[in-house]
Amino acid sequence: MACSTFGAARPTAPPVCATDKAMENDRVRIKFDKAGCLRSVFDKRAGREALAAGKKGNQFLLFEDKPIFWDAWDIDIYYQDKVLETDGRLLSAKVVETGPVRSVVRFERQISKSKIIQDVILHAGSPQIDFATTVHWGDERDVMLKVAFPVSVLARTARYEVQFGNFERSTHWNMPQDWAKFEVAGQRWADLSETDYGVAILNDCKYGYDIRDNVMRLTLLKAPLWPDSAADINQTHTFTYSLLPHEGDFAAGGVVRAGCELNSPVAGMLAPPRKGSAGASASWLSVSGDNVIIETVKKAEDDDGLIVRL
Repeated sequence: MACSTFGAARPTAPPVCATDKAMENDRVRIKFDKAGCLRSVFDKRAGREALAAGKKGNQFLLFEDKPIFWDAWDIDIYYQDKVLETDGRLLSAKVVETGPVRSVVRFERQISKSKIIQDVILHAGSPQIDFATTVHWGDERDVMLKVAFPVSVLARTARYEVQFGNFERSTHWNMPQDWAKFEVAGQRWADLSETDYGVAILNDCKYGYDIRDNVMRLTLLKAPLWPDSAADINQTHTFTYSLLPHEGDFAAGGVVRAGCELNSPVAGMLAPPRKGSAGASASWLSVSGDNVIIETVKKAEDDDGLIVRL
């Protein structure tokens, strides 16, 4: 279906519409620019734009990265002074999947010596935008790849997940100690929220963030020369990160659950039905509250019991 039908009251329209220029479901309407970056993420339920005015989201940034010590581990703050490339060169953009459950638009781009293939995925009934990414990392040296989302949210602190909890860090550099926190380690999500609205970045395997003012960035890849001068060169990397606009703070917006679901997708647990008298559903365990998550289940080593971490 062409995106010219967006907003029309047509009961036969699929829940997720997509072209290479726009995507829409009942929760969000997103638009792409000529470089394949986001130029609009309109939250229908909140009635507001999630991206900062005049800025682009899902923008790739390639920096020169030459830390003084510990090349493969350290990031020095002055990397931000030298941006080598932004966006890259868009090679193609096409819709690869449409349907009542989700739609997918695939973008291929060249940045430096590397190729990025990215599926932008929008599901029915969800404001979350997934970016399933494959990077064919070329012969890169002393560079670092980040992705940026300038959002229409301003807050003095951002929140980052750690194991069984989260913590806050400043989004400004007013104090000397803030300068030492320019890169923040976090697990499955980072969130920037005002009292009534926020935006989260989720990820399934990338744990370095930097959030300054209203710009949220995720560190994707490095190309160090020490201790292995060929580290990751000419290798293929696959990962997924997501943008989740939400009403309220991180708790009200369901950010914790969304981060868990991205890292434990239901698709990995589907099985065909079997013959027999089993009921329509079955479960070992369940929880009645939305604020509790079953984190780990394992068999006890010295008896027949189960150990459950909540």
